[in-house]
Amino acid sequence: MNDMNRKILIVTPYYYPDIASSVKLMKELAEFLSDYFDVVVYTNEIRKKDTYFRGSKQEENRIRLVRVRNCFVRLPGLLAKVFEYIVFSIKLVIYIRKRRNLFNTIFCQSNPPLLTIPIRIAAGKRAKVIFNVQDLFPNSLVAYFGSHNYYFLRKCEKIAYNWSDIVTTISQDFAKWIRSISNTTVKIIPNWINTAEISFVEQQHNNVYSSLDSIIKQKPIIVYSGNIGINQDFDTVLKVSKMSEDLNFVIIGSGKKKKDLKIKITKCGINNIFLLEPFPSEKIPEVYSFADIYLLPMRKNAMIASYPSKAWSILACGSTLVASLDVNSGFAREMTTNQLAYVCEPENATELLRVIRIALEENSNNARVRQYRMEYVRKNYDIMIAMQNYLDLMQQIADYN
Repeated sequence: MNDMNRKILIVTPYYYPDIASSVKLMKELAEFLSDYFDVVVYTNEIRKKDTYFRGSKQEENRIRLVRVRNCFVRLPGLLAKVFEYIVFSIKLVIYIRKRRNLFNTIFCQSNPPLLTIPIRIAAGKRAKVIFNVQDLFPNSLVAYFGSHNYYFLRKCEKIAYNWSDIVTTISQDFAKWIRSISNTTVKIIPNWINTAEISFVEQQHNNVYSSLDSIIKQKPIIVYSGNIGINQDFDTVLKVSKMSEDLNFVIIGSGKKKKDLKIKITKCGINNIFLLEPFPSEKIPEVYSFADIYLLPMRKNAMIASYPSKAWSILACGSTLVASLDVNSGFAREMTTNQLAYVCEPENATELLRVIRIALEENSNNARVRQYRMEYVRKNYDIMIAMQNYLDLMQQIADYN
């Protein structure tokens, strides 16, 4: 039953139908909570082809969407993002100040994690602020650029956590870090999978597989699907492909490093790597069902800032996963302890190829193993587990207020 006297404001820079990685999660959370609360989502307007559509207020599935008009000037990539973030924050402060007695709870999801600062300035103590952490910043800068002095950003990070009443995050490792630099309450609620929608698709019914060029199907298929960015280690994948001409590698996705990747593939004369554009989200079950092996190739130190939640979509289809990443991370321990995936150290082509061949030899896509993986995800990461955790949290706050 929806209690219209209990209002929640969800603040997220990107919302459906945008294609940012967290969009689907925020949409599912907002729709679920709208059965119990009056939910307003505050977000940027939809951007297409580098233009913005005018901000508007609209209703969608009982949720009130407030889309704000943002940056219209053409600036270099990073500068445009900073300008957009500043404009979004200023308009958010104005929006909350005018309605500071309206919302009992403000739920914020953003990266970098700075929006809780203007939210707290605008709302004061009138609302409880929940900050959802999907990535650690500026740890992401440390992972990519090295241990430079990020004093100002570290200070902002600490303030953002301490000014939140509760921080929710997606892994034990993230929670440990947040607790080490702040005094806030931290609750772990992993990202989820809708196992009613994502499950194994037989090859004869798999339209994604049918659409592949016949040359790809002539060898065992190794797939990476997702963001092609700074955290992914494609240099090692290129080395592995040159060492294994009996395998075909398919990279599906887009991102900041895709152009560089194309250039490297051409320059190295590699003919067993195939780059494909992303498929629509409704095709995820088919994307994660057809390959012999799915890869998670992470850079060294990437796990101090990011968490490969796509693993649960792969495992929800029961597929074989090979992850090259920090073997001491909580993610790696869960994979190995529960025999869910093959894990090896990052940025080591020889080791990665060795593990790929072991996975192929062990025929780990057999029906029994596939069913075990699917059942593990259903029992531990299904959407309703996370939704109930968030509902309990929101109701506790509402009752307290």
